[in-house]
Amino acid sequence: MRCCRPRWPLTAVLTLLLTSCSPEISSRACPRLVPYSPQQQLKAAQELRVLPVDAELRTMIADYKLTRDQIRICRGEPIPGSRP
Repeated sequence: MRCCRPRWPLTAVLTLLLTSCSPEISSRACPRLVPYSPQQQLKAAQELRVLPVDAELRTMIADYKLTRDQIRICRGEPIPGSRP
C-alpha cells in the first residue's frame, strides 16, 4: 500500500532546501548589536591603550570587533571607518 504513506517527510525536506537557498538575507537572522555611546567608546579606548602590549584582552577585543563587523555585514549596515 504505497499510496497511503504520508508524504510530509519529503515535503519538509524540499521546503528546507528551497528556503535555505533564498537569495535575500533577513536581518532577523542576524544578531542585534549592543549600541555603545561615544563616552563609553572613548573610555574603552583609553582603557585599551594602557593594557600591556602582550595582554590577551587585546586579542579578544580585536576578535570582538571582527564579530561586530560581520554582524553589520549580515544586517547590511556600513562598517565604521571603512570605505564605501
